[in-house]
Amino acid sequence: MVLATKAGIDGAPECFAGALNVHGVKVPVADLRAWFELNRAADSMFTVVIILDLDGRVLGLMVDSVSDVVRLARRQIRPAPASWTGPDAQYLIGVGIEDDRKLILLDIEKLMGGAVMGQVDAASIG
Repeated sequence: MVLATKAGIDGAPECFAGALNVHGVKVPVADLRAWFELNRAADSMFTVVIILDLDGRVLGLMVDSVSDVVRLARRQIRPAPASWTGPDAQYLIGVGIEDDRKLILLDIEKLMGGAVMGQVDAASIG
């Protein structure tokens, strides 16, 4: 993966990692660790960028790894525990139960929508 870094990109939000050229289209890439103010992990062979289409806006989301793609039925989704608080709790949908695994579910449209997309739109990614 060749990621053009955010250096020199005017107005790029802090969670903005750079841009990818995907079939001639420059796609801004957000780093999920930076969004949640977590320590940046070193890129590895497992680091991937998930390409999202959010209401016609294309955005990449850099994550440490993807281990599985799971389809959950409504009955497998539990509400977020009341103990989950803080400013980032608004992005949590709940907990997905799949076999013996518990999966934290995020509302990606809410997370990457609004303010972040406005900043990305305003940034000059060339």
